[in-house]
Amino acid sequence: MEALEIQMRERFESGMTYEAFRRQSEKHCGLWDGIYRNLTIPNDARARLLELPGPRNVLVLAEDWCGDAASLVPVLARLADTAPE
Repeated sequence: MEALEIQMRERFESGMTYEAFRRQSEKHCGLWDGIYRNLTIPNDARARLLELPGPRNVLVLAEDWCGDAASLVPVLARLADTAPE
């Protein structure tokens, strides 16, 4: 395994769920929650997600103060919610 792969694996394994991240966040809480709550994944996007083979791990590096992260991470969380366990 290469050093970067090992480092990313360690970050993934020490990471937290979206729910845990949101509980500890202090900035943009309303934005994070509003986007997540109001987001619906289109059926065609869900179908494409379900067609992907095997389990997928997604490592998201974000901070709660980042507006871009507040706009995008809830989308990834909602996508993850639609995937089978």
